[in-house]
Amino acid sequence: MREAVPEWAAKTTREFHPLRMQRWAFSDKNPITWPLPYLASIARSTRRAAPGSNTARMVEKLASEMISANWDLYRDVRDAAREAAFFQVYGSILSLSVADQRAETRRDAKFDPREVPAVRQVLDTLDVGGLAEGITRMALLIAKAGGGTRDLSQMARARELLASIQGLKTMSEDELRRLLHEETIVTEFEAERARNALPRLIRGRADRKVARTFLDQLETHWPLNDRQRALLAEFRRVLPLPSASPPSAAGNATSPAKSAAARRRVARR
Repeated sequence: MREAVPEWAAKTTREFHPLRMQRWAFSDKNPITWPLPYLASIARSTRRAAPGSNTARMVEKLASEMISANWDLYRDVRDAAREAAFFQVYGSILSLSVADQRAETRRDAKFDPREVPAVRQVLDTLDVGGLAEGITRMALLIAKAGGGTRDLSQMARARELLASIQGLKTMSEDELRRLLHEETIVTEFEAERARNALPRLIRGRADRKVARTFLDQLETHWPLNDRQRALLAEFRRVLPLPSASPPSAAGNATSPAKSAAARRRVARR
């Protein structure tokens, strides 16, 4: 092949390959295009904006508007076709009115979160408990009376104060979390019943001394507003210290509350 095809023919064939030719056909190697750089320089130096009444400019504007209108028409027809196909597959226009009726029915039917079984179970047993439930409930009621703004520092101080209570020291983290969850439900949905049930939760003299000490700590460590201070005074009023009794009697008074609180926590698990 090398003897049959001379070098100049092979070189010419290589240079006129389409992938090479498309490069040099518009470069300085093409003798036809050598004047283009000079002509471009002249056009660049003498370029002037055409007036708005120029025929070429008016044709250019008309062509641009026609292209834009065609693309807008294509977009609108495409979206309408897809929307029609969607309703053809997934439902007719009549089903839309049915959906509106269902939405109106759902709006008219009032949902009462108290009827949720888990919430109902907690609210039905809000009178059952002991010192841990009572102190946690008082802390949540006081925090709620602060206007609902509970920053991290307040929550941290409340957790520290609750952790110092002897009835809560022996509880695990899961039990403490469950207790806070249940008492939050009680204070959010039945705040009045929650306050009235405090004397039945904190009954013994020893427990009430612990509760009043807790209230004193709250008053010392928390920046309280007038509503919270009034609530503290109400707690002290409904939790007076009973008269001193023999140790055995006091123990018998507190044991039912503690056992009831234990049964309540076991039943919720």
